[in-house]
Amino acid sequence: PGIRMESPLAVHERTAVPAGPAALRLRKVDLAPDATLPAPAGALQIAATERGAPSVGSESDGAVTNPGREAATVYVLTLEPAGGAVASPGAGSPAP
Repeated sequence: PGIRMESPLAVHERTAVPAGPAALRLRKVDLAPDATLPAPAGALQIAATERGAPSVGSESDGAVTNPGREAATVYVLTLEPAGGAVASPGAGSPAP
């Protein structure tokens, strides 16, 4: 099955990309009916669902909503400011 993007990028053009070190996180979330998943403060958040899955929506602040009557599995990609110390890009990678 394919993936369907629920967040047009135009909505998120108004959201600033985090300044400084940032973390990119991909999560699988089961979103209950009439539930909302807010975006973390200062983050850019985009949601996708599998084709044929219940549709979800995105708010201008990056929150993901499930207006449907059944739970929806949502893949959420979040770019957010990194908290604390940030490792170098090669940290934890095997030597070439």
